[in-house]
Parts: sequence; structure tokens; C-alpha cells
Amino acid sequence: MRDAARDDVERVKPDPELCPIGCEQRGVAPERAVAIADRLGSPLVRWETRAALATAQRAAGEDPEAMLARSIAIIREVAASLSPERADAYLAAPAVQAVLDGQ
Repeated sequence: MRDAARDDVERVKPDPELCPIGCEQRGVAPERAVAIADRLGSPLVRWETRAALATAQRAAGEDPEAMLARSIAIIREVAASLSPERADAYLAAPAVQAVLDGQ
């Protein structure tokens, strides 16, 4: 991954524990974070960014459902593109399970 893209990834992935209002502490509005993640194109970055923002929204007392639903949809799209064995392993990953469980 080129350096600028790597920098974008770091900027769009908020740490909900340290930054309850998400990316805004890093100077990136949530909508921009999602746009950057989408531009990078990696499904992993796309669903992780949305899941982190959903967690940050929940911590800030905002409704996380739209962001969480899109994160889950991306996870399911990835799983559908894999062989059944790989899809099972992917869906069983702890980070994926946490999102699927709505956490």
C-alpha cells in the first residue's frame, strides 16, 4: 500500500476507546472517513471504518444503526465472495463476530 493511502487508513480508523467522537478528533469528519475508506477500496478498511464509527456514535449517544448496518452488509458481501470454508472462517473471526453481534 502506498504511503499516502496508509496515512489515510490511519486517519479514518478511529479508536472508539480513546476518541469517543470518532474521526473528528483527527480532523476527519465521519462522512469523509467513509469516503476515504471507499476510495481505498479495501472491503476490510470499508467495514472496519464503519464499525469503528458506529462504536464511536454509540459512545457519543448517537444512533449507530446505519453505519453498523452498512458494515454488516460489506462483511456479508465479502463472505458471499469466498468459498464456503473460507466464508465460515471469515465470519468466525472475532472482529467480524463483534460487528455481526452489533458491538
